[in-house]
Amino acid sequence: MAHIIMQSFHDDPSALGTLLKAFASRKSVFTAKEEVPLIRIERKGVRIREGHVAAFNEICGLPPSPDLNILYPFTLVYPYIMRILCRKDMPFSLFRVLNTVNNITMYKPLHAGDTVDVVCHNSDMRITERGIETDITSEIISKGIRIWDNVTTYLLRGKFRDVVDPSPFLSPEPLKGAPVTAQWYLPVKDRFRFARISGDTNGIHYWKIYARMFGFERDFSQPIRITARCAAELPLPEGAAPVKMIFFLKGPVYYGRLLELRSGRSGNGHRFDLYCEGNERPCISGEVMKI
Repeated sequence: MAHIIMQSFHDDPSALGTLLKAFASRKSVFTAKEEVPLIRIERKGVRIREGHVAAFNEICGLPPSPDLNILYPFTLVYPYIMRILCRKDMPFSLFRVLNTVNNITMYKPLHAGDTVDVVCHNSDMRITERGIETDITSEIISKGIRIWDNVTTYLLRGKFRDVVDPSPFLSPEPLKGAPVTAQWYLPVKDRFRFARISGDTNGIHYWKIYARMFGFERDFSQPIRITARCAAELPLPEGAAPVKMIFFLKGPVYYGRLLELRSGRSGNGHRFDLYCEGNERPCISGEVMKI
Protein backbone atom coordinates (compact mmCIF):
# COMPACT_ATOMS: atom_id res chain seq x y z
CA MET A 1 0.00 0.00 0.00
CA ALA A 2 1.34 3.42 -0.95
CA HIS A 3 2.47 5.77 1.79
CA ILE A 4 -0.04 8.60 2.39
CA ILE A 5 1.21 12.12 3.15
CA MET A 6 -1.10 14.92 4.32
CA GLN A 7 -0.08 18.58 4.21
CA SER A 8 -2.01 21.78 5.00
CA PHE A 9 -1.17 25.35 4.00
CA HIS A 10 -2.40 28.56 5.62
CA ASP A 11 -0.98 30.86 2.92
CA ASP A 12 0.14 30.65 -0.69
CA PRO A 13 3.37 28.64 -1.03
CA SER A 14 6.38 30.66 -2.10
CA ALA A 15 7.24 30.29 -5.79
CA LEU A 16 10.92 30.68 -4.93
CA GLY A 17 10.61 28.04 -2.22
CA THR A 18 9.01 25.66 -4.73
CA LEU A 19 11.83 26.29 -7.20
CA LEU A 20 14.48 25.58 -4.54
CA LYS A 21 12.71 22.37 -3.56
CA ALA A 22 12.57 21.36 -7.23
CA PHE A 23 16.34 21.84 -7.60
CA ALA A 24 16.98 19.92 -4.39
CA SER A 25 14.84 16.99 -5.53
CA ARG A 26 16.30 16.56 -9.04
CA LYS A 27 17.02 12.93 -9.93
CA SER A 28 19.24 11.53 -12.64
CA VAL A 29 18.10 7.91 -12.39
CA PHE A 30 14.48 6.86 -12.77
CA THR A 31 13.07 3.41 -12.12
CA ALA A 32 9.56 2.02 -12.47
CA LYS A 33 10.11 0.06 -9.24
CA GLU A 34 9.94 3.20 -7.12
CA GLU A 35 6.75 3.63 -5.10
CA VAL A 36 4.87 6.89 -5.47
CA PRO A 37 3.55 8.28 -2.18
CA LEU A 38 -0.05 9.52 -2.25
CA ILE A 39 0.17 13.19 -1.31
CA ARG A 40 -2.83 15.30 -0.33
CA ILE A 41 -2.50 19.06 0.09
CA GLU A 42 -5.25 21.29 1.49
CA ARG A 43 -5.70 25.03 1.84
CA LYS A 44 -8.84 26.48 3.40
CA GLY A 45 -10.30 29.95 3.13
CA VAL A 46 -8.83 31.15 -0.18
CA ARG A 47 -10.48 34.41 -1.21
CA ILE A 48 -10.77 35.08 -4.94
CA ARG A 49 -9.49 38.63 -5.27
CA GLU A 50 -11.18 40.96 -7.74
CA GLY A 51 -7.89 42.57 -8.80
CA HIS A 52 -6.36 39.16 -9.50
CA VAL A 53 -9.34 38.14 -11.64
CA ALA A 54 -9.19 41.45 -13.53
CA ALA A 55 -5.48 41.00 -14.28
CA PHE A 56 -6.07 37.41 -15.46
CA ASN A 57 -8.88 38.51 -17.78
CA GLU A 58 -6.90 41.45 -19.13
CA ILE A 59 -3.83 39.43 -20.11
CA CYS A 60 -5.87 36.53 -21.53
CA GLY A 61 -7.98 38.94 -23.59
CA LEU A 62 -11.28 37.80 -22.07
CA PRO A 63 -14.57 39.68 -22.45
CA PRO A 64 -16.36 41.01 -19.33
CA SER A 65 -18.36 38.33 -17.52
CA PRO A 66 -19.83 37.99 -14.00
CA ASP A 67 -18.68 34.35 -13.95
CA LEU A 68 -15.05 33.27 -13.82
CA ASN A 69 -13.54 31.63 -16.88
CA ILE A 70 -13.31 27.85 -16.55
CA LEU A 71 -9.49 28.12 -16.62
CA TYR A 72 -9.18 30.74 -13.87
CA PRO A 73 -9.27 28.24 -10.94
CA PHE A 74 -5.95 26.91 -12.21
CA THR A 75 -4.38 30.02 -10.69
CA LEU A 76 -5.65 28.90 -7.28
CA VAL A 77 -4.47 25.28 -7.47
CA TYR A 78 -1.29 25.50 -9.55
CA PRO A 79 1.10 26.39 -6.69
CA TYR A 80 -0.04 23.29 -4.80
CA ILE A 81 0.32 21.04 -7.84
CA MET A 82 3.93 22.23 -8.08
CA ARG A 83 4.50 21.42 -4.40
CA ILE A 84 3.42 17.82 -5.06
CA LEU A 85 5.66 17.46 -8.11
CA CYS A 86 8.78 18.94 -6.46
CA ARG A 87 8.87 16.61 -3.46
CA LYS A 88 11.99 14.49 -2.96
CA ASP A 89 9.90 11.33 -2.58
CA MET A 90 8.43 11.65 -6.07
CA PRO A 91 10.24 9.37 -8.56
CA PHE A 92 10.93 12.05 -11.17
CA SER A 93 12.11 15.61 -11.51
CA LEU A 94 9.78 18.58 -11.91
CA PHE A 95 12.11 19.80 -14.67
CA ARG A 96 11.62 16.68 -16.79
CA VAL A 97 7.86 16.09 -16.66
CA LEU A 98 5.45 17.46 -19.26
CA ASN A 99 1.82 18.42 -18.76
CA THR A 100 0.02 16.57 -21.56
CA VAL A 101 -3.70 16.54 -20.72
CA ASN A 102 -6.15 18.53 -18.58
CA ASN A 103 -9.68 17.36 -17.85
CA ILE A 104 -11.76 20.11 -16.19
CA THR A 105 -15.32 20.21 -14.88
CA MET A 106 -17.01 23.42 -13.72
CA TYR A 107 -20.07 22.34 -11.71
CA LYS A 108 -21.24 25.80 -10.66
CA PRO A 109 -20.14 29.32 -11.56
CA LEU A 110 -17.44 30.99 -9.47
CA HIS A 111 -17.22 34.74 -8.91
CA ALA A 112 -14.70 37.29 -7.73
CA GLY A 113 -15.06 37.70 -3.97
CA ASP A 114 -15.92 34.04 -3.32
CA THR A 115 -14.01 32.21 -0.58
CA VAL A 116 -13.14 28.60 -1.35
CA ASP A 117 -11.07 25.64 -0.17
CA VAL A 118 -8.39 24.00 -2.33
CA VAL A 119 -7.55 20.28 -2.36
CA CYS A 120 -4.88 18.62 -4.53
CA HIS A 121 -3.76 15.00 -4.58
CA ASN A 122 -1.84 12.71 -6.92
CA SER A 123 -2.48 9.22 -8.25
CA ASP A 124 -0.38 6.09 -8.63
CA MET A 125 1.93 5.90 -11.64
CA ARG A 126 1.03 4.40 -15.00
CA ILE A 127 3.82 2.99 -17.14
CA THR A 128 2.64 3.69 -20.70
CA GLU A 129 4.23 3.37 -24.12
CA ARG A 130 5.48 6.96 -23.90
CA GLY A 131 6.76 6.76 -20.31
CA ILE A 132 5.59 7.34 -16.73
CA GLU A 133 2.24 9.09 -16.35
CA THR A 134 0.78 10.42 -13.13
CA ASP A 135 -2.44 12.36 -12.54
CA ILE A 136 -2.90 15.20 -10.08
CA THR A 137 -6.51 15.95 -9.16
CA SER A 138 -7.35 19.48 -8.01
CA GLU A 139 -10.64 20.52 -6.43
CA ILE A 140 -12.23 23.85 -5.58
CA ILE A 141 -14.79 23.47 -2.78
CA SER A 142 -17.26 26.04 -1.45
CA LYS A 143 -19.25 25.37 1.74
CA GLY A 144 -18.57 21.65 1.40
CA ILE A 145 -19.73 21.53 -2.24
CA ARG A 146 -17.33 20.80 -5.09
CA ILE A 147 -17.52 23.69 -7.56
CA TRP A 148 -14.63 22.85 -9.93
CA ASP A 149 -12.18 20.04 -10.43
CA ASN A 150 -9.44 19.08 -12.84
CA VAL A 151 -7.26 16.08 -13.55
CA THR A 152 -3.83 17.16 -14.82
CA THR A 153 -1.75 14.42 -16.44
CA TYR A 154 2.04 14.65 -16.36
CA LEU A 155 4.39 12.55 -18.47
CA LEU A 156 8.03 11.57 -17.97
CA ARG A 157 9.19 10.31 -21.36
CA GLY A 158 11.15 7.07 -21.57
CA LYS A 159 10.88 3.31 -21.76
CA PHE A 160 10.71 1.77 -18.30
CA ARG A 161 9.40 -1.76 -18.91
CA ASP A 162 8.08 -3.96 -21.71
CA VAL A 163 4.55 -4.45 -20.35
CA VAL A 164 2.75 -1.11 -20.26
CA ASP A 165 -0.57 0.29 -19.06
CA PRO A 166 -2.92 2.06 -21.47
CA SER A 167 -3.28 5.79 -21.03
CA PRO A 168 -6.90 6.74 -20.19
CA PHE A 169 -6.77 9.74 -22.54
CA LEU A 170 -6.66 9.41 -26.32
CA SER A 171 -5.51 12.53 -28.14
CA PRO A 172 -7.94 13.50 -30.93
CA GLU A 173 -6.95 13.83 -34.55
CA PRO A 174 -7.01 17.38 -35.99
CA LEU A 175 -10.37 18.62 -37.22
CA LYS A 176 -10.83 18.37 -40.98
CA GLY A 177 -12.45 21.26 -42.80
CA ALA A 178 -13.32 23.15 -39.62
CA PRO A 179 -13.78 26.90 -40.09
CA VAL A 180 -11.55 29.52 -38.46
CA THR A 181 -13.67 30.94 -35.64
CA ALA A 182 -11.14 33.33 -34.08
CA GLN A 183 -7.70 34.83 -34.67
CA TRP A 184 -5.56 36.88 -32.32
CA TYR A 185 -1.97 37.95 -31.88
CA LEU A 186 -0.05 36.71 -28.82
CA PRO A 187 2.04 39.66 -27.61
CA VAL A 188 5.46 39.33 -26.04
CA LYS A 189 4.56 41.64 -23.14
CA ASP A 190 3.17 40.47 -19.76
CA ARG A 191 5.15 37.20 -19.81
CA PHE A 192 6.52 37.39 -16.27
CA ARG A 193 3.42 39.19 -15.01
CA PHE A 194 1.24 36.29 -16.10
CA ALA A 195 3.70 33.81 -14.57
CA ARG A 196 3.05 35.43 -11.20
CA ILE A 197 -0.71 35.61 -11.76
CA SER A 198 -1.07 32.01 -12.96
CA GLY A 199 1.38 30.39 -10.53
CA ASP A 200 3.21 28.77 -13.45
CA THR A 201 6.60 30.42 -12.97
CA ASN A 202 8.65 28.04 -15.12
CA GLY A 203 11.31 30.14 -16.87
CA ILE A 204 10.47 28.67 -20.28
CA HIS A 205 7.40 30.95 -20.26
CA TYR A 206 9.26 34.27 -19.93
CA TRP A 207 13.00 33.72 -20.50
CA LYS A 208 14.01 33.19 -24.13
CA ILE A 209 17.56 31.95 -23.46
CA TYR A 210 16.37 29.48 -20.83
CA ALA A 211 13.71 28.07 -23.21
CA ARG A 212 16.33 27.60 -25.93
CA MET A 213 18.42 25.52 -23.52
CA PHE A 214 15.54 23.00 -23.59
CA GLY A 215 15.40 22.95 -27.41
CA PHE A 216 12.59 25.44 -28.00
CA GLU A 217 12.72 28.32 -30.51
CA ARG A 218 12.08 30.81 -27.72
CA ASP A 219 9.93 31.23 -24.60
CA PHE A 220 6.25 30.35 -24.99
CA SER A 221 2.95 30.88 -23.24
CA GLN A 222 1.44 28.98 -20.34
CA PRO A 223 -1.40 26.77 -21.62
CA ILE A 224 -3.77 28.38 -19.11
CA ARG A 225 -3.50 31.72 -20.90
CA ILE A 226 -4.27 30.28 -24.33
CA THR A 227 -7.03 27.82 -23.43
CA ALA A 228 -8.84 30.47 -21.37
CA ARG A 229 -9.14 32.53 -24.56
CA CYS A 230 -10.20 29.44 -26.56
CA ALA A 231 -13.00 28.72 -24.05
CA ALA A 232 -14.20 32.32 -24.25
CA GLU A 233 -14.22 32.27 -28.06
CA LEU A 234 -16.37 29.15 -28.36
CA PRO A 235 -20.17 29.53 -28.65
CA LEU A 236 -20.90 27.64 -25.42
CA PRO A 237 -22.02 30.21 -22.81
CA GLU A 238 -19.51 30.48 -19.96
CA GLY A 239 -22.32 30.62 -17.39
CA ALA A 240 -23.86 27.35 -18.58
CA ALA A 241 -22.76 24.99 -15.81
CA PRO A 242 -21.96 22.18 -15.44
CA VAL A 243 -19.39 22.37 -18.22
CA LYS A 244 -16.54 20.01 -19.07
CA MET A 245 -13.37 20.93 -20.94
CA ILE A 246 -10.64 18.50 -21.91
CA PHE A 247 -7.56 19.63 -23.81
CA PHE A 248 -4.34 18.04 -25.02
CA LEU A 249 -1.06 19.95 -25.17
CA LYS A 250 0.78 19.06 -28.37
CA GLY A 251 3.23 21.88 -28.97
CA PRO A 252 4.44 25.26 -27.71
CA VAL A 253 2.47 28.42 -28.41
CA TYR A 254 5.18 31.03 -29.03
CA TYR A 255 4.93 34.72 -28.26
CA GLY A 256 4.86 37.18 -31.12
CA ARG A 257 2.82 34.85 -33.33
CA LEU A 258 -0.65 34.90 -34.85
CA LEU A 259 -2.95 32.29 -33.30
CA GLU A 260 -5.86 30.67 -35.10
CA LEU A 261 -8.76 28.81 -33.50
CA ARG A 262 -10.70 26.32 -35.59
CA SER A 263 -13.78 24.67 -34.14
CA GLY A 264 -16.84 22.62 -34.97
CA ARG A 265 -19.97 21.31 -33.31
CA SER A 266 -19.56 17.98 -31.49
CA GLY A 267 -22.45 16.44 -29.56
CA ASN A 268 -23.29 18.74 -26.64
CA GLY A 269 -20.37 21.04 -27.27
CA HIS A 270 -17.54 22.04 -29.58
CA ARG A 271 -14.26 20.46 -30.66
CA PHE A 272 -11.43 22.89 -31.24
CA ASP A 273 -7.85 23.05 -32.48
CA LEU A 274 -5.53 25.97 -31.73
CA TYR A 275 -2.79 26.70 -34.29
CA CYS A 276 0.29 28.85 -33.80
CA GLU A 277 1.81 30.67 -36.78
CA GLY A 278 4.68 28.61 -38.20
CA ASN A 279 3.27 25.24 -37.13
CA GLU A 280 1.01 23.30 -39.50
CA ARG A 281 -0.29 21.04 -36.72
CA PRO A 282 -2.45 22.02 -33.73
CA CYS A 283 -0.59 23.08 -30.60
CA ILE A 284 -3.68 22.48 -28.44
CA SER A 285 -6.66 20.25 -29.21
CA GLY A 286 -9.71 19.88 -27.05
CA GLU A 287 -13.43 19.88 -26.50
CA VAL A 288 -15.83 21.97 -24.41
CA MET A 289 -19.26 20.53 -23.64
CA LYS A 290 -22.28 20.82 -21.39
CA ILE A 291 -22.84 17.83 -19.10
